Amino acid sequence: MSKERARRRGAREAESARKAEERTRQQAAATRRQARRTQLAKVLPSRRQSGGAGLLAAKRRRTAGLVLFAFFVVQFLTWVSTPDWGLRGAVLLVSVFAFPLLLAVISSPSR
Repeated sequence: MSKERARRRGAREAESARKAEERTRQQAAATRRQARRTQLAKVLPSRRQSGGAGLLAAKRRRTAGLVLFAFFVVQFLTWVSTPDWGLRGAVLLVSVFAFPLLLAVISSPSR
């Protein structure tokens, strides 16, 4: 009977050692994963908006996005419809100068 108990105890100890090794391996993998995340977080910008999260800030971002979309639509239509490089350049130059002005006029609080 004591030989049987010794065999069972040996099996339990082997299983316990295997589980401890598995926990150590998982913990090491988690530590490496966390180190990679920390290193990546140092390189990438944070997700938080530094401009604010209020309703007015959201409206300003939405307006800026729509104006930027309109800018690209005008550029696309010009480049598709006109083969003249001079006209394409002129439209690009006027659009670049008009973009901030249009953005300021549209997003002004007097509207």
